[in-house]
Amino acid sequence: MADNNPQLVKLVQELGASGDDPITAPDGSPRTLRGAVKDIFGKTRTVFRLDGRPIDPRKGDDLVGHVLSLRAEVQILRGITTELARAQGVDIDAVTKQVLKAIQ
Repeated sequence: MADNNPQLVKLVQELGASGDDPITAPDGSPRTLRGAVKDIFGKTRTVFRLDGRPIDPRKGDDLVGHVLSLRAEVQILRGITTELARAQGVDIDAVTKQVLKAIQ
C-alpha cells in the first residue's frame, strides 16, 4: 500500500479481512469497524424527513440530526422572512432570482 498511515492501513485490512475487529464508539459502546461503516453508508443513502425538527441543539444528536435540525430552522426563518418582506411589499421572487444569479 502506498500510504503508510497506520490507521488507514488498519482500516483497509479490517474491511478486507474475513474477521471483524472490535472498536469503541464515541459513546463508549462496543462496535465493529464494519458495523460503523455500514451505519455511515446507511445514513448517506437514506431519505430523512424533518418531522420533529428542529430539536434543541443542546440535546445529544448525531451529525445528521444536527444538519436536519439546521435545515428545519432555516425553513422556519425563511418563512418568517418571506412573510415580513411581503408585508412590506418586497417582491421575494425577484430578490431570490437576484441572489441565485449572484452566487452562480
